[in-house]
Amino acid sequence: MSKRLAALVATLILLTPAMLGSSHTEGEDYLPFLFAVFAVTWMAFFGYAFFMTRKQADLKREIDILRQSIEESEGT
Repeated sequence: MSKRLAALVATLILLTPAMLGSSHTEGEDYLPFLFAVFAVTWMAFFGYAFFMTRKQADLKREIDILRQSIEESEGT
């Protein structure tokens, strides 16, 4: 998935002058695209952090269940 995102960002960067309708643009013309890439990058980061936190909580819960199961089997 990260390769696809990188390819999308690279495509946007390369096609920006064509999308703006000129072969040469001033720096300020790129600001909306820069902001869009910046926003997408941060959304991807926070999405990744959210899913990793959820996965970690699920794994911790599963480890606790396994520990309880082991303690019960040893107590019997």
